Amino acid sequence: MYIEASNKVQGSNAVLVAGPVTVGPTDLCLEFWYHMYGKDQGVLSAGLRTRGQANDVKWFKKGNQGSDWYRGQFDIPSNLGVVDILFTAMVGNNYQSDTAIDDIILKNGSCGIDYGYCDFQLDLCSWSNSKDADMDWVFGKGKTVSADTGPNNDHTLKNASGQYIYIETSRPSVSGDTARLMSELFPPRNSVCFHFFYNMYGAGVGALRVSLVSLNSSTDSLAPIGPPQVLWTLTGNQGQGWQEGRVPIPTQYFSHRVLVEGVKGTSYTGDIGLDDLSFTKGDNQPCVVSPASAQPQVTTTPGAPMSTPLPTVPATFNCAFESSYCGWTNDKTAAKQWARYRGATFSQSTGPKADHTSGNGFYIYLEASSGRLNDSARLLSPNIQPGDQCLTFWYHMYGTSVNALSVQLWDAPVVPGVQSDKKVTIWEMRGSHGDKWLQASVDLGGPSNRFARQVVIEAFRGSTYSGDIAVDDIKLTQGACANFGTSTIDCDFENADICGYMQENSDAIDWTWASGVTSSSNTGPTTDHTYRTPSGNYKPASLI
Repeated sequence: MYIEASNKVQGSNAVLVAGPVTVGPTDLCLEFWYHMYGKDQGVLSAGLRTRGQANDVKWFKKGNQGSDWYRGQFDIPSNLGVVDILFTAMVGNNYQSDTAIDDIILKNGSCGIDYGYCDFQLDLCSWSNSKDADMDWVFGKGKTVSADTGPNNDHTLKNASGQYIYIETSRPSVSGDTARLMSELFPPRNSVCFHFFYNMYGAGVGALRVSLVSLNSSTDSLAPIGPPQVLWTLTGNQGQGWQEGRVPIPTQYFSHRVLVEGVKGTSYTGDIGLDDLSFTKGDNQPCVVSPASAQPQVTTTPGAPMSTPLPTVPATFNCAFESSYCGWTNDKTAAKQWARYRGATFSQSTGPKADHTSGNGFYIYLEASSGRLNDSARLLSPNIQPGDQCLTFWYHMYGTSVNALSVQLWDAPVVPGVQSDKKVTIWEMRGSHGDKWLQASVDLGGPSNRFARQVVIEAFRGSTYSGDIAVDDIKLTQGACANFGTSTIDCDFENADICGYMQENSDAIDWTWASGVTSSSNTGPTTDHTYRTPSGNYKPASLI
């Protein structure tokens, strides 16, 4: 796929959407190949869009990268729920800015690279200055404006043209003024190691602190759960030059941010520099506080794991619907109800002909003959306790008007006074998938699962009668699901259906399916990446 930049307005965007993808307790790695050749090259970015949230850019490239295919990749953190993956290409200032992508693959596990990395060469990346701070972290190049304090150059490029950020301690700032740099909002996740480089040179240097802020994601304002937890703190003059800092971030059971604070000391000779921030996981050596003198006093981690043993799966959870709904119940407040049934449903060309268990038993289904678009039936499970658990079930979605089936977790608080999200969608499937039963495996556990939960299976009616949705053989087992399963994201663009990827309606241009050379000279690829031949396909874009 590529964008054709000829006769396009500079800055026009083409957005390609893949998904939805359900992200459970295992980190994922998205890998793809990109081609950005041409002297007028614009910008290519890739990222995530969670339901109801703004786009989160995870990968970014700008300018001419040469006439070859290069690999791009980024981590998708665990426990995000249902997300879309977005590829956005922006046209440069002339026609020589064709951009292409190919061979997109979604893998289990981390990519094995740093994430959350920022070298401050262009901007603050995913970090931001806190609006309630006394002052901001500001960009610097070369030496700071005050003598006998601050860096002489950045850490990344190690020259006067590279950028870093720092606190400027000249007037009008006063002693104790604080600048706060906030990370992006992270979901609950396993432990990671925060790396950064700092420069604390000057007789008047105050303090540098790294803290963790746990947040209650069930409130619109993301209210903090207790005060920030200081993980790393260093005070006073540390000498000239950049030094490495490391901070272990323990497993988190709530949404959270990392906070880096620079505090002004006694005078203008107190500039503090910061550069090359990143988070890593799976290190071969343990992550320990560095330098050791930055170790703070021991504090209690908000949301520490409970020490009490976890109950087993309720006996009434597993259900084949042969004689009853077991421990499951219909939500009486929903517009429609799940029905137990045997044999074929009432309508032709939709629904199953038999159950999954034996071919002669019962299943449950949403009858689509009556009702309105998006009317839904909700099936509520018995409460389950926190821990790594795997939900498996079989579903049947066949018919021209099949809408959607989703699995949600509704929380039942076990920590007094602390509410988690009431309703989180962790799996979703849309549209017709043929006249057959298919199996789904959904992880329910991981660090985020600190609350007793109720599983909710919700089916949505489509626009006509031809939208019956059925479910059978629900089972819950302890431990994470064995594997991620077959990814619906993987795509080499060899077929015209482009793997079900969608063009965003709100952009100015579209990605285009193509092979061989693009229509403009000195820009774009000459072959695809998959087969390295002119007959192989990749993805470009043309004006809508």
